[in-house]
Amino acid sequence: MFNSSETAIDVENVGKIVYFGSEADPRASGVVIWADWQADKPANILKKESNMTVHSDTLHNQRIYTSGSTSAAILGDAVFVFGSTAVVEDTLGVWHGTGQPETGATLDAFSRTPSQAAIRFTFDSLQFNCNRLASGYSEAYETIKQGYGSVSESGTEFTLRFRVSTDGSAREVAAALQADLKEASERSEETNRRDASPKVVSQVSVSHEADTVSLLYRPVTNEHQSHAGDVLKDAVCLTGLSD
Repeated sequence: MFNSSETAIDVENVGKIVYFGSEADPRASGVVIWADWQADKPANILKKESNMTVHSDTLHNQRIYTSGSTSAAILGDAVFVFGSTAVVEDTLGVWHGTGQPETGATLDAFSRTPSQAAIRFTFDSLQFNCNRLASGYSEAYETIKQGYGSVSESGTEFTLRFRVSTDGSAREVAAALQADLKEASERSEETNRRDASPKVVSQVSVSHEADTVSLLYRPVTNEHQSHAGDVLKDAVCLTGLSD
């Protein structure tokens, strides 16, 4: 939604960011930002990012700003929301109207992540290009219902967890994931692919407990740390949770 190189967002004044929505449909995406900003900040950000006229209106007794298909609003003291107009309107409805917040498996999975983590996330699927891992899929993964995880407060390691349908299947999923990650890493080294994650499988540990399979990636060098995204992609692709 925002340009990564030049943005009107003053990141040093941001305390927390929550992204929600669908990677497959940008129209269903939004972000809530806790920040020490002035009340005119949402309108200024929209104006700079879109280079279009910003229109203002009122919804649930709150000011909402719209530019094209993107909107922004103030949710409360130092709390702002940006996203597609439909998402911003729905968020205002939850905070100030009669809308109902997200519940069920999504909220439950998110609550399982540590509150002090730098990044917390939950997903049903992620949009990755998984062509090179197409042969690694195991039938054991069919019992996976949801993925969630977090990045440590230090930002040096991440945990990815999968919820499975029965306690008994967790052991099978953990064993398959451990074996498939090792095979994927060996295949990457053999082909010397640029997108490979070489020699990082030794930094990955897979465990299981009750209805949950956990993958912990704890890199020991900066080179290994740079492959964190590759490990996440491999795990999501292998388990079949990619769009």
